[in-house]
Amino acid sequence: MVPAERLYHLPRDADPVAAAAVLHTGATAAVGLTQRAPVRAGDTVLVGSAAGGVGSAAVQLAVQAGARVVATARDDDTDAVRALGAEEVVDSRAADLPARLQAALPDGADIVWDTSGHLGLERALACARPEGTVLLTAGLGGSAQLPLADFYPRNLTLRGFAMSALGVEELALAAPVVERLIAAGARTVRGRRVIGLEQVADAYRRLLEGRARDRFVVVP
Repeated sequence: MVPAERLYHLPRDADPVAAAAVLHTGATAAVGLTQRAPVRAGDTVLVGSAAGGVGSAAVQLAVQAGARVVATARDDDTDAVRALGAEEVVDSRAADLPARLQAALPDGADIVWDTSGHLGLERALACARPEGTVLLTAGLGGSAQLPLADFYPRNLTLRGFAMSALGVEELALAAPVVERLIAAGARTVRGRRVIGLEQVADAYRRLLEGRARDRFVVVP
């Protein structure tokens, strides 16, 4: 049983399967870019791992807000991330990644979001401009030291959050943003695969082992 306050209407004519593929990740992106680090027209936003679920939604929301988006992604995802609206896409596996990010962000970014934990705290902070905000929503298995010289002298803000810890009020604020994202035809870089309940265990195993890149949607 789902409490009524946690249920929301889908936009009219929305494909429920397509919507299910972006609901959770879209809500995470909405909270991040409207509540934790509100994005504004004219901002520069760096989205790490932009081909992932949260990353792709964050790119689209930032673009809709009028921001310039620089993203990192695997080289084979570059075209798909550009299609979401990113102005520049940097190969996340490039040996000279720091130099490429510096070239793409000579003045730094107003918002830096490491959506996968692969960018790393030190690099994320280095990419932020003075007064900027760094968002962290991944990296449970890792650890990092806070480089103080890159942090407080530039008056940066570091914020982290997890969707599982959000209250009803915050989710309610995110709902209209997600509805607009879906109504605008929200896209995912990863493929979408519909599976039945009997396939859930195998899909979960593939995800844990890193052998799946698709978004799985379970239809009983």
